Amino acid sequence: WRDHPDRTSRISKRYDRAAFHRIKAQYLKVWLKKENPLGDRKLFAWGAGRVARKLISEITGIGVSIDALIDLDSKKIGKDFQGIPILSHLSITSAKNCFLLVLVGSRGAREEITKFLEARDFVIGKDFIPLE
Repeated sequence: WRDHPDRTSRISKRYDRAAFHRIKAQYLKVWLKKENPLGDRKLFAWGAGRVARKLISEITGIGVSIDALIDLDSKKIGKDFQGIPILSHLSITSAKNCFLLVLVGSRGAREEITKFLEARDFVIGKDFIPLE
């Protein structure tokens, strides 16, 4: 295994986090169109942190509309990001009303969110998907 400081994956812009966000956003758009999990539901994104906001910018930048962001931080709730309202996680009541993108990257948080959603009868792949 050769791991040196001049390795392409360390120095090329093609491998930076922004490039991965662009690719994820494009794939998500194709997946949403193909799988059609939205139906009459709104698209919510769980996460309003720094990394989530960058991915949200990429997603909305290619024409995918996000209706609301979900967060636990009381300092963010009631505000907005790029015109998208930030709501409390307690506003999620039913999978009938929304499809969720889980964009939280904090260690252990995605598992806690999954437990929270599954306790409310959300099904992974049908009612929500985790993205990193």
